Amino acid sequence: MNTVQSQSRLQDDFTAFIQESELAQAFLAKKREELTAARAERIDAKKILQPELDLIAATLTELNEKHMAALERLECEKQKIYDETYASAKLLRDRRQTLEREISERDSFLLTHYEPAIDEAINYFRNKQDELRGSRNQYRDVSQGQKNLNDVVKVTIRSNVEAIRAACSYCQDAVKELETMKISQAAFDSTIVEKLKEGIPDHRLLTETTGALKLKYGAVRDILGE
Repeated sequence: MNTVQSQSRLQDDFTAFIQESELAQAFLAKKREELTAARAERIDAKKILQPELDLIAATLTELNEKHMAALERLECEKQKIYDETYASAKLLRDRRQTLEREISERDSFLLTHYEPAIDEAINYFRNKQDELRGSRNQYRDVSQGQKNLNDVVKVTIRSNVEAIRAACSYCQDAVKELETMKISQAAFDSTIVEKLKEGIPDHRLLTETTGALKLKYGAVRDILGE
């Protein structure tokens, strides 16, 4: 008899012993009762828990359906707003283009049909700017006081640079105003030009700046580039 047959024989004998033993049968019966009770307990617990689980599942499904429906409504509302806005904006853009084109056509006429005196006035102020920027109109003087023990001197600079800048800026603004006259006034107004000419700031006005300067490399005039 081989090993497999021996093991099978032993198993059969053990099974027969169990079946014939009252004690073994009583033990097995008790275990079956305990298992049945445990299963029954868990089945009853499931019956209590299942309704709540089903309710949660149904509620989640309802919430999801409401969520999707709300998103769909929002998307429809979003599209509606977009369509209305686009339609309104298109009307405004089309009207703006029409107005810009009409204004441009009128400006083209105005910029080619105006009194030559406007250009003469513009050239006057441009020439005035060039004249003001010329070196012969610029004035700069540097004076110094006595040097103290620390080689520090009081330096005073008098210059009309700021006055020239103010006059040049004024002339530049005057040119812009005259250019605007070409498209904003039907008739040339010489009084405006005369007032602009009279309003040119005096480029000879001097600005005085005073400060202390420590001498290290020579005289003040050398240091300041004089």
